Amino acid sequence: MHRREEALRQAASGIGALSAAAIKQEEEAFQQTKERIRQVLLAAFASAAQQGVHFTPYEPEPVNAIALYELKWEELKVNKAQLQPQQLTLTQLPWPVFEFVTDPDIITYGAVHAFVFNEMRPGAKNKTKRDRLRPEILRYHPDKFNSNILPLVHPDHVEGVMIAADRVVKLLNHLMELPM
Repeated sequence: MHRREEALRQAASGIGALSAAAIKQEEEAFQQTKERIRQVLLAAFASAAQQGVHFTPYEPEPVNAIALYELKWEELKVNKAQLQPQQLTLTQLPWPVFEFVTDPDIITYGAVHAFVFNEMRPGAKNKTKRDRLRPEILRYHPDKFNSNILPLVHPDHVEGVMIAADRVVKLLNHLMELPM
């Protein structure tokens, strides 16, 4: 866990470039954590079933997360004038990860990479790495994000949103620099 925290600290602070090995370790740690969570949920569902509670576990499909992400951006773009200032929270904003973002720490290299380069994204099959990253970098560019999105964020959530957006833009820029 210490290596993952160090890799996250480097990515978040922008100090030095992450090595390929550090990125691979961070990605592996992410996948292991995701699998542990899945196992805990399956065990909880099995336990509930033994007690007579029956429900189907729901794992969001990538296509749903991608559609929701694009829909949130479209809503911000089209209905910005109708949105009340200082009302949105961290969880209501679109983040380029499949997980539900309740904390900026959820936004990791592995999560952003998996989302941005997912083949289910619209037009992904015909796009280069640069073509996939450029629109995302523009969405989270500090000048644009801070002037267009931040005024819509509730004051209690501004710090978390700023940390998350900063992390996203640093990770996207890092992805742009890596050979693929």
